[in-house]
Amino acid sequence: MSQPVESIPRSTSNRPWWSLLFVGLAASFVFFPNLGATLLWDEDEGFYASAAAEMMRERQWLVPGFNGSLFAHKPPMMYWLMMSGYHLFGISEIGARFFSAVYGLITVLLVFLLGKQLFSQKVGLISSLILATSIFFTVISRSATADLFLTFFVTLAFWSFVRGSDRLTSGQPRNNFSPPPSWSVLSYVAMGLATLTKGPIGFLFPMTSIGLFLMLERSVSISPQPMSPKIHRWKRVLNFFAPSNFLKALWDLRPLTALIVILSVAAPWFVLVNMKTDGVFLKEFFGVHHFQRAVSSMEGHRGTFLYYPISIMVGMYPWTVTTAPTIWLIFKRLNSNEEHATAIKLLVCWVSVYLIVFTMAGTKLPNYVLPAYPAIALLYGFAIESWIRLERKPQVFWGLSCLGVLVFVGTLLAVAFPGIVFWSADAKTILNRFDAADDVKFFVARMGLIGVPAILCGGLGIWLTWKHKPTAVFWSMFAAAFLTVVCIWNLIVPPLGPLQGTQSLIKRLRQNASYRNQEIGMYQFFRPSAVFYSGRPILRCHDSNQVDAFFEQNPDGLMVAEQEKFDSIFKIANSSYRIVDRQPMFPDKGELVVFVRENAR
Repeated sequence: MSQPVESIPRSTSNRPWWSLLFVGLAASFVFFPNLGATLLWDEDEGFYASAAAEMMRERQWLVPGFNGSLFAHKPPMMYWLMMSGYHLFGISEIGARFFSAVYGLITVLLVFLLGKQLFSQKVGLISSLILATSIFFTVISRSATADLFLTFFVTLAFWSFVRGSDRLTSGQPRNNFSPPPSWSVLSYVAMGLATLTKGPIGFLFPMTSIGLFLMLERSVSISPQPMSPKIHRWKRVLNFFAPSNFLKALWDLRPLTALIVILSVAAPWFVLVNMKTDGVFLKEFFGVHHFQRAVSSMEGHRGTFLYYPISIMVGMYPWTVTTAPTIWLIFKRLNSNEEHATAIKLLVCWVSVYLIVFTMAGTKLPNYVLPAYPAIALLYGFAIESWIRLERKPQVFWGLSCLGVLVFVGTLLAVAFPGIVFWSADAKTILNRFDAADDVKFFVARMGLIGVPAILCGGLGIWLTWKHKPTAVFWSMFAAAFLTVVCIWNLIVPPLGPLQGTQSLIKRLRQNASYRNQEIGMYQFFRPSAVFYSGRPILRCHDSNQVDAFFEQNPDGLMVAEQEKFDSIFKIANSSYRIVDRQPMFPDKGELVVFVRENAR
């Protein structure tokens, strides 16, 4: 007789609304304030916000374009949402970033519901607060990029799977595991929308994760027979790799339903854009931005096999100080038959697929694994809630260890950043050796504030651990995380806005009545955000002949270049030019200059 399916338990609480409200308020306070305090950042924000603005101005929703040319980097979902933001707030930084913050908030709330379904309401509360206050998730939730939207749709797909699994009867055998149609349709609708956000990875990764989970569930459903543990273990391994196990798991994924639903959601746009561009969009989209990124390192984005573990450790700060007990508890539960082992397997499969596939890919960026962050937050949340219920001795050991690391890291940050600015050897500070501007020094010194919440709240947590108040210890850690991200987005980042060189320069030119309608070119220099602030395409010039041709066609035009490049072109050009504006190239050295023809008005 087969063992029954381990149902994914519901929380016993019937009043989650106060917790949900608290999570929503905390996340809103992190994601929305000062959303437009800085200008757009290059490269990604500059590309995507400019493409959405161009589609908005041309009043077309089908073909993405950038700087007057086809832009085949991403499908349209991100652009559609940014255009909606532009309708609300105008073509601005807030308009470009607003729906990222909205979807970040909804993703955090969805993690609360996932944690409640998989474990308990307390785990859902802890996990959602962890996600909302982890540094990298807040960065992307406040950025005009596609990654947050993709993360939301992937999380929605997993949530619908968990909801469907929860309705299974506990008496149904494991080897007949088959989610109901209600899960299949909603989950594949979410995957279809994820495909419209970032391409095939929108359905391939979550389907692979769920399929791997189903195969693991089947591999442990061998009939109990008298055998040694070692033989039993090997039989489970062989059962996992059996072709029949793969085929049954694939069948449980309802491939026909997946094909129909995902194609119904995503295929119409891909077909239309292919027809509109005579196949050019799909050729570049799949050939360059999928195949080439997978097999080779593009734009210098490479890394070792430790790239993503390290980026996640940084991105989940300050919660990563709990990594050791989290891994210990996960392995402990995976090697047992306790009630939450199945839920942990699902989360581990979710994280593992993203880590393994992107580690093997040639191009590496931290945001590629962002869709795994909700699962990582749930694993951290489960571990912290389990730590709260541990016996006093291991509880104190893990508590002091983690909080000691938190205080140490906080102290290191609080001392290191100002030290870089003020500590000197041979009468020179570190930044002086690189000829850093005073604005750079001020910014670096101010970054030391990041470590202050960790020192204060971590110290409080150590005292609470000695007092054996584990719940209060969690809240002290949350205070450290919350104050850290609030400090970053309200004290450290906003003063950078006026220092953003290219963006400030182009925006200032467009606000000047004398230059508002003039064409702008760039000589051997380009930043995608310049297109956003220009409001029209920018001509890129690569040699002095192209500069002369630009001014022949646009006698009153403006040309932007680095100071040293202007000096070189001034010596060899056939026409005389004069500088009309300057801007420091923060954080780089040197200046940008704007020059016109000598006889221009």
